[in-house]
Amino acid sequence: MKQLFLFIALSLLFACECEELTPTLPEEIPDPFQVVGEAPALDFDGDFIAIRYTLNKLIDPESVALDESVLIEGISEPFVQSDLFEIAILGNVINCDFSDGFCSGSVSVTFKGTGNNSIQSTAGQILDGDFDNEDGGDFVETINF
Repeated sequence: MKQLFLFIALSLLFACECEELTPTLPEEIPDPFQVVGEAPALDFDGDFIAIRYTLNKLIDPESVALDESVLIEGISEPFVQSDLFEIAILGNVINCDFSDGFCSGSVSVTFKGTGNNSIQSTAGQILDGDFDNEDGGDFVETINF
């Protein structure tokens, strides 16, 4: 009798065509290439000399070019000239170093995530600068000092 009951119970279980028993795959988890931190650097006198941007993945140094994929522009007078700063790529960090002749005021920093000059990770992923969890979009920040 126990065997008959077990047979009927198992038959009912396998006969069920319920959708809730259908396994579902998890949704794809976004893994964008983004700026995740920034830190200003000061010299011993407290003067602003650099800003360091940290990204969540290794940066392809070949994809980063001053005045093409990284733009630093003056917003207030006097305007910043490109010969007053340089950039360096260190793994997942972009360092923007400013010379002694750098003026105070405001600047706009742009990392290109759109167009032919987009910053890319070493895996070829394009920067998600607008934080929409999709490749593309420029990262733009205004810095006042």
